[in-house]
Amino acid sequence: MIRTYNAESKSVELINYVQNLSSALKENHILVPWGGDFTFMNARLNFDQLDKIIAFSNLYNTKNITFLYSTPGEYLKAVKLEN
Repeated sequence: MIRTYNAESKSVELINYVQNLSSALKENHILVPWGGDFTFMNARLNFDQLDKIIAFSNLYNTKNITFLYSTPGEYLKAVKLEN
């Protein structure tokens, strides 16, 4: 659960994860799959927490990274437009 006391550390973890992924890809858009069938029993709590980490990461990161919800179709469209 992301609370104020660990939002910064969770944001740093997410940013580092995405930076590691980006070193292996040539696209600027990176898809980060989240969850799976029966992984989370309380979807509202999961999305509330994910909303917080996305908002915190977008507000305080200095790495020129923007996090957002997407669909596979939107992701593929963005990658195609980039290339």
